[in-house]
Amino acid sequence: MSQSPELGHQLFELMLRVRPGPGCEMPAHLVGADVPCYVAAPDHLAALRLAVEALKKHRYIFQDLVGEKVRQLDPTKWDDHIVSMWEDLSEKFPDQSEELLMHFPDREGINRLLQTGGVFFGPFCCWEKQP
Repeated sequence: MSQSPELGHQLFELMLRVRPGPGCEMPAHLVGADVPCYVAAPDHLAALRLAVEALKKHRYIFQDLVGEKVRQLDPTKWDDHIVSMWEDLSEKFPDQSEELLMHFPDREGINRLLQTGGVFFGPFCCWEKQP
């Protein structure tokens, strides 16, 4: 897949492992989480960097790139991807025709995200003891 000139960025998915940092929103009894990150960036390295920076802004401590993979997604197949990965939670994600703004007031739609770049997070999969 190549970068779309009209959209400006490619869409990537990566799973990051984090620990709670001082002042983050994670409840005190939880010790870590894996969080799926969806990133619009020019390439996979920029996507990883942007995701880590976004988590740091939310006061999480980056530990690892789970599976050592950054996957490029086809934004025209967004609905299929979300249903295949998050079937039970798919209603929490926007569909291809919706703006993310409808579900996440502080975030932009997929096409806008691809134009401007940015990060949004899927559900945090947390645990109480170190795995």
